[in-house]
Amino acid sequence: MAILEIEIEQSAVVSQSTQISLASTPTSDSDSNVRIKLTIGGGNVFHPNARITLVPPIVNTEDANGTGAQDITIAVRIGPNNLFEEESHSIFDLSSSSKTNTNDNDDGNDNDNDNGNDILNIVGSYNQFAARSHLQCESIGNANIFNPKCNISIPLIRNGNIFQSCAQVKVLQEGQGGQGQGHGHGRQQQQPSYQEQVCYQFSGPGQDEKICKQRNHINGVKKNIMEVSLLLSASRRVVQKYHRLMAVKSQE
Repeated sequence: MAILEIEIEQSAVVSQSTQISLASTPTSDSDSNVRIKLTIGGGNVFHPNARITLVPPIVNTEDANGTGAQDITIAVRIGPNNLFEEESHSIFDLSSSSKTNTNDNDDGNDNDNDNGNDILNIVGSYNQFAARSHLQCESIGNANIFNPKCNISIPLIRNGNIFQSCAQVKVLQEGQGGQGQGHGHGRQQQQPSYQEQVCYQFSGPGQDEKICKQRNHINGVKKNIMEVSLLLSASRRVVQKYHRLMAVKSQE
């Protein structure tokens, strides 16, 4: 069974109607639990009805001696200063993640993973997820703007890009998951990445050939950070004033 725990850091603004959930997975006869500890970094803004769906990781529920099922914990973090707009839907696939810990070594300290080695960062910073955005990837990068009707399935996006309205980006092959593996050759396939580009036309649904038109976005990281920062500032005031919020982590 998968269990989701959510921690919201100070200065993050998360509307109470934001939907953060686990994707349904096939039932198992194992007695083990998979506990996902999601931390929402400071400065993030979640508009009402924004949606986050986490696909639980696939883990080996027996220890090295095969003595039986164990409880598994995976720590996941959304980086700071991202904007999740109303009706945006972001899917993060953790099914291939290897960053798991068994609870046999849990000493009760919630900061066991604070060294960063065991925390899976699923979003960078200063990204804007607009309405109808749909993502299913392991890496995103920083200062990217995903405009309406985007449908992203890329493990690598990099930094400072803009994906325009109605864009559809399909890089992963069916059955590859988030690893970008080749067609049965047992090695990873190099995936396209974007660095300070404006991508404004892609192929539509059902077309076999992908058409991508793009141009350079000079100083894209700097420009996008400035734009997202302005949107974050305005959105934060609106959401705080007019909407109920989820509770944040109390200061110690």
